[in-house]
Amino acid sequence: MFLRDIKAMPYIDLTSPSAKKIFIQFFFTQEDPDDSGYTLDLYRVLRGHDPIKIGEVDLNECFYFIDTIEAGVTLLNLEYQYMVFKKGSPVCKGTTVPVTLRNKQHFLSHRAFLVNYMMEMRPGVGIGIDVQVVKKKRWGVFCSTCGSHGSNAPTLHKCPTCGGTGYEGGYYPPFPQSISLAGLSVSESHEGGLGVSAGASFSAQVFPYPVLERGDWLWIPSENLVIGIDVVQGYDGVSGSVTLQHISGTKVNQFESPEFEFLYKKGVFK
Repeated sequence: MFLRDIKAMPYIDLTSPSAKKIFIQFFFTQEDPDDSGYTLDLYRVLRGHDPIKIGEVDLNECFYFIDTIEAGVTLLNLEYQYMVFKKGSPVCKGTTVPVTLRNKQHFLSHRAFLVNYMMEMRPGVGIGIDVQVVKKKRWGVFCSTCGSHGSNAPTLHKCPTCGGTGYEGGYYPPFPQSISLAGLSVSESHEGGLGVSAGASFSAQVFPYPVLERGDWLWIPSENLVIGIDVVQGYDGVSGSVTLQHISGTKVNQFESPEFEFLYKKGVFK
């Protein structure tokens, strides 16, 4: 399994907006089906300090880690990175690029923007609506039902084990998120909330984490609406210091989609 990228970005917890948290997301490329599903040891590294182990990540169950910086530790003017190792191995699998919150003004403007944007998207407070992000598995334990051990490609489009992804379980558990109704549009609408016909195009602004990719899904429980993501574009929020995501997708026909049937049977849309 080859570590293609690690992204680290400030994470704003609405229950405690002043808390210092970092959202870390992993991206792997898996060429060998037998090299699968292992656990990572995750370390935080501050310049001039020894690496500190902050947790373990089971890559078959999760694609991210949220690091909470201890009380009394400041992020200001400190350059820090994250390193990952295969559990029990001394060989580093990858390191994030150095991240620095340059000064107090930069930190406060960054945090203020994120908090304001999240409050705007927070249901019941502003113009946001609850969604669930359903990330497709792109690495992990190779499917035991339809896996072709000569490649990492599934052999069944409607596989009951992997949902056609090629990896056990098919998708990660839903990640709670919000979307901004200010940036939402659909190609056609009907009476009754956001009701749109299957196949209708859909676009919206979403928060920068988790990073979304083509093939991921958005589920809007209040509207019984499932969106298959087709395009993801980033754009600056505040002078390049914050990158939001603008997503475009298509409403899934729940009666004709084997992926929807697979996820429904897993209990994702209940």
